[in-house]
Amino acid sequence: MRKTLVLTVGALVLLAGTGFSATIKVGLAGQPLIFSAYCPMSISFRGSIAVSEPCTVLYRFALSNSKTPGPTLEMKFYQAGKQAVDLGPVPISTGYAGWVALEAVQKSTTLVPSIDSLFAQKGVKSQADFTAKCTPPPSLVWAKFYGVYPSPFGSEFNVVGERLGKLMPQTGGTLVVRMDGVPVPNNAYRNWEDTFIELMPEMLNLIPWDHVYQFDMHDGTKVVSNVISTRIPINIFRTSKESGAPGTSMAVYAFGAGTSLGTKQLKLGPYTITDFSSWVGGSASFFPITIAKCRVPAVPAGKYKVFFLRGDEIISNYVMFTVE
Repeated sequence: MRKTLVLTVGALVLLAGTGFSATIKVGLAGQPLIFSAYCPMSISFRGSIAVSEPCTVLYRFALSNSKTPGPTLEMKFYQAGKQAVDLGPVPISTGYAGWVALEAVQKSTTLVPSIDSLFAQKGVKSQADFTAKCTPPPSLVWAKFYGVYPSPFGSEFNVVGERLGKLMPQTGGTLVVRMDGVPVPNNAYRNWEDTFIELMPEMLNLIPWDHVYQFDMHDGTKVVSNVISTRIPINIFRTSKESGAPGTSMAVYAFGAGTSLGTKQLKLGPYTITDFSSWVGGSASFFPITIAKCRVPAVPAGKYKVFFLRGDEIISNYVMFTVE
């Protein structure tokens, strides 16, 4: 099957006039969450909104196969910076050729005729074209994978689907999960249920984010599932505290974050955590869990996502932290 994802990124506009003073920049990138040789497949899109000063931004997504844009959402910026927004996964059942767009505009402090006219007159837009092609499944395929997601309870990750069986290879099962055509070793399975298979990344020598893995299921003689292609993000699975005031010490626990911060940024919403007291672990062969000890930066009170950013890409999942 041939699959293409053609992207355009970047748009910059100065919003001027009464009630408009911030420069807003939007970017849109395609993240192929699931590429399958058989339908259905799904595609997720990740966008970003950057502003030049504190303001409130209205934004919405639009698809070419829909007559109306999606719901208008609101995002507050307490200082100049960038935040990520997501759309998806968008289900694809019979193939698709079209575009997705991200629109953003500064919230007006004066009356406007309508939200559509506000976007049309003062908004900024980034659009990405994409094409998805799929072929019908062969009769031998009966298991279905949906995607690969970090476990909400630890450093493990789950291969999610349906009709996956309930017996791990080490307990007599004949099915195996394969990554890039190589069977997952028996000691990497943590749990196997009909709707998800839990894998322990420390047994797999994974390359977080920078490699696209192909997952399928094999019964010893043939492939019995669809094939999905996905990146495995850095897995932030907890912080030592769920809340704290600026200056509070806390630890961030993550799998795949490496032995140093490197070119990554550890973000607290739009803010960057810079005060680290230690960075322990992160070695794939010795101790793969990273423990990053840091202090909560001086930011306004509120609930924030804790995640890793590298350049313009969000390369991890997130956990929530409340600044008191």
